Amino acid sequence: MTTPALWVVALALWAGCLHPRGGGALAAAGACAVTLALAPALRGRGGPALALAAAGLVLAGAGLAGAREAAAAGAHLARLAPARAFVTVHARALDDARRTAGGSWQLLRVDAVDGRTVRERVLVRWPGSARPPRLGETVEASGTLRPLGRDGFAASVRLRHAVAELRVADHRLLARAPWHWRAAESLRARAARVFEAGLPDGHAALLLGLTLGVPPPAELAAPFDAAGLTHLLVVSGQHAVLTVLAVSALAARAGCGFRARRIAALAALAWLVLLVRPQPAVLRAAGAVTAAVGAQLLGRPGVALHVLGAVTLALLLADPFLARQTGFL
Repeated sequence: MTTPALWVVALALWAGCLHPRGGGALAAAGACAVTLALAPALRGRGGPALALAAAGLVLAGAGLAGAREAAAAGAHLARLAPARAFVTVHARALDDARRTAGGSWQLLRVDAVDGRTVRERVLVRWPGSARPPRLGETVEASGTLRPLGRDGFAASVRLRHAVAELRVADHRLLARAPWHWRAAESLRARAARVFEAGLPDGHAALLLGLTLGVPPPAELAAPFDAAGLTHLLVVSGQHAVLTVLAVSALAARAGCGFRARRIAALAALAWLVLLVRPQPAVLRAAGAVTAAVGAQLLGRPGVALHVLGAVTLALLLADPFLARQTGFL
């Protein structure tokens, strides 16, 4: 498939994911249309086949996104939430806690609810006195469930597959994070200490945002919002590109060959994702740079855009909610 044709079908899938409808039946109908498009494509009738494949992927995207929304609505925690049930969950932290005026919030992957095995995500509200778990840590938490809203902040959390909100009353640590998350956390903490020791008040928080994507306090971020420079305080493709270029240059100075330099760059990129957290914008940037470096390793730098189109298609098939996440866009 040519690069323009690949991007036509990728954008068709994207458009379908933006409008959740139906469910599995619609996704199956779209898959059938794509399958039917393969026969004329193999006979060289590219135009009609491409149109049929694009139409099928619009249907498939809408059906996949609709099926995900239906599954979230029928999740065990979502059914308990309207009754404000008090539950005890075993869960693992999926990101870092974000501070608010009254405490902090965080996403957890719940593995068990009152002894019942599940695999669902929940938005957790921690009181101000609590020490939220670090990324990767496993906790037992007890609290009251509440339904998630449909607008504003709740809508953005739904796109990350949260099905309910949990107001925590008590919790205890069950297991530490895996070694790679602990290593990344240690380096982040060390960077914060160095920045705070060498910079005036406030500047350290801004530098952490510029380099590691750590959200600065609202009063420090406000001027950036007003100037339209909020993108400087989040991790983006710029971080991925600079990391790859810097590591490639250092490897070249050390006498490494072409392939060794590219492999070192990809390893550094993987470490960057751990360090700044696998947010949608980070995954998008890492995917783009990996496609470019991978094409160079294959000796075909011109196919990077083609590979990126295939990666986009695969990511949307795996998670249709990415289509509506600003970081991915």
